[in-house]
Amino acid sequence: MTFFELTNIHIILITFAVCLWAAYSLSYLWYGRHFPDGPFGWPLVGCLPSFVGGQPHRKLVDMGRRYGPVFSLRLGTQLVVVVNGYRAIRDALVKKGEFCNSRPHMPIMERTTRRNGIVNAVFGPSWKEQRTFTLHVLRNFGMGRSIVEDRVSEECLHLKKAIESFDGNSFDPTHVLTNGIANIISSIIFGGRFEYDDPFFRTLLRLCNKNFELAGSVAISNFFPVLQYIPFGPMREIVDNFEIYRKFLNGKIEEHRQSFDPDNVHDVVSAYLHEMNNRKEEQREPGHFNDDNLFAVVSDLFAAGTETTSTTLRWAVLYFALYPDVQKRVQAELDEVVGMGTPTLANRRQLPYTEATIHEIQRMSSIVPLCIPHAASENTEILGHYIPKDTVIMVNLWSALNDPDTWTNPEQFNPERFLDDKGQVEKPDELIPFSIGRRVCLGEQLAKTELFLIITQILHQFTITIAEEENQDMASLLKPVAGITLSPQPYKIQAVNRHAL
Repeated sequence: MTFFELTNIHIILITFAVCLWAAYSLSYLWYGRHFPDGPFGWPLVGCLPSFVGGQPHRKLVDMGRRYGPVFSLRLGTQLVVVVNGYRAIRDALVKKGEFCNSRPHMPIMERTTRRNGIVNAVFGPSWKEQRTFTLHVLRNFGMGRSIVEDRVSEECLHLKKAIESFDGNSFDPTHVLTNGIANIISSIIFGGRFEYDDPFFRTLLRLCNKNFELAGSVAISNFFPVLQYIPFGPMREIVDNFEIYRKFLNGKIEEHRQSFDPDNVHDVVSAYLHEMNNRKEEQREPGHFNDDNLFAVVSDLFAAGTETTSTTLRWAVLYFALYPDVQKRVQAELDEVVGMGTPTLANRRQLPYTEATIHEIQRMSSIVPLCIPHAASENTEILGHYIPKDTVIMVNLWSALNDPDTWTNPEQFNPERFLDDKGQVEKPDELIPFSIGRRVCLGEQLAKTELFLIITQILHQFTITIAEEENQDMASLLKPVAGITLSPQPYKIQAVNRHAL
């Protein structure tokens, strides 16, 4: 009897597995012969086992060599279309941008920003209104103009002072660089900077950094939504952290609301409150201007504006420490052009090797290897492949930044690849660290300004070397820590003032 019952259980399990396999197979046939081909995967989990061990961007490139630049695969319960290489990415995000720039349902986003704001909002009227308004405000407050240069240069003074305080001794530059970048975006959002030891500032950064660290480990809930309801673990921690983060930011917003002066609009929060107030006084429809979107916009700007640029700077400092010849050449160029002065944006065209080096740092670090997942808002095509409405689209930016057909020896750090025969900067279209299309990074111009001014002003004053006690080899130091962003391994440096007597 026991054997008979066990056999029945086996039959049931086998039948269930066969049904799943059949449904999985038919899901491809349902979309027709123009739907992208791809690896078959396993019942229930699909191709998820293929990504055990991290660095999914590399594994997607490997798959693309067999199935082409546009292919499909199932991850858990979700059917995903992958887009590899610049040509396919441009077709999806620029040529078909009207149809490929929405967002899929992602539990982590729905339980935090609630799909408000800009970064995680679906493609539609609310997203368009928030993005247009925010871009307008950022331009008014100096993005791409001398006002923002003054803010970045002011923060550079504090950064250099903090570095100087280590007196040539070894230190981890992570906190110094993160504090500096966070202060720049804070001055734009809130109208002022914070001292590096300010309790509010430190708590905000701690929560933001921790959630970025945890985000990679909960990505699986996007493919198995039921996992979001587990009452413990990283998802629970992210939600709890975000509620504290929400309370902190809303407290700062409330301070602005209490002191609001329509004749003194000087930051993002006051500009948003001004727009809400004007619509109310003029008895216009509020549209999508409300407290939820205000919080989400502030959160988007602070989190994205801090994490991505500070991570790029951490890579920059590491590359300069590991490639002293590149560092010396940048410093020689700075000495020739700037002398004993302070580098400014006006010097950029006179510093082609420096600019080329920044391009190479962005290409090599590829800090956002996979864009936040896109979704098709309507039936469309990518390079002739049929993409049904609501399909999740995974855009692999790393594939474009490391394509050997575009970049000779892409694994090598070589700033000269961005210089032409006359020694002038030559920037290929394929350099897309900020993505392209309608979802291109909102703060691209600000980030470029920050990177140029901070890198040039630090290298003009300091020579950077790997700390003497750092016992990792170059390959280990350059192996990225994979998550939402690709960040460098923890490392320590020494910074010596070049102009000290």
